[in-house]
Amino acid sequence: LLKSVPSRLESPLKKIALLVLDTGNPGPVKVGFHIELAAGWSLYWVNPGDSGLAPNARWTLPPGFKAGPLRHPVPTKSVVDGLVSIKHSGQVLLVCEITPPTTGWPEGPWQAVAVFEWMACRESCITGETSLKAVFPPNHASLSEGRSVLEKFAPRFPRPLSESGLTSGSVRAEWTGSAWRLEIDLAGPRAAEAGDFFSYPVEGYVVDNSRVACRGGKIVLPLV
Repeated sequence: LLKSVPSRLESPLKKIALLVLDTGNPGPVKVGFHIELAAGWSLYWVNPGDSGLAPNARWTLPPGFKAGPLRHPVPTKSVVDGLVSIKHSGQVLLVCEITPPTTGWPEGPWQAVAVFEWMACRESCITGETSLKAVFPPNHASLSEGRSVLEKFAPRFPRPLSESGLTSGSVRAEWTGSAWRLEIDLAGPRAAEAGDFFSYPVEGYVVDNSRVACRGGKIVLPLV
């Protein structure tokens, strides 16, 4: 069941703010959507699984500025009646980098305005949009808040494979008659510890999330 949230109902997003996490000068600035979900509600990861939609942001920025994709912390996975959901609950921080034009930063204050598009689910799913803005340069209090939130969430974000004690080894692809089955061997001192795998969307294919496996130092990824 999918419906838009009526204004008279309490939003599944208990709190949401667009925070300045790092001013980045002279490189990209880093902002984040800091969200607190109401009890029992979830937002979706980049690959939502077998249902749901990942959040998105529509930006209004000064000329020449560009916003990158949303970066998610590591999600959780749930399986109900064979359907896989890959999601976030409780509090979550979604990070985005905004790159200035080659001409450099504008003189004086400027704003990053975002329309945050979301789908939240509990027993049913609700869609909505929330308008937010961040002002640059940020004052000391807002920048301090953003850096504090980033420090709290930093351990939840994926790290480079080189820091994990893992490397990817050989890859085999097998056509089963209706789908591709990829097997990826893991190597390194921690290969046997890998216990789950989250696949980003694969262009041109649908990930068979219920059959994704990671155990014994091997990833199995079925693609339809």
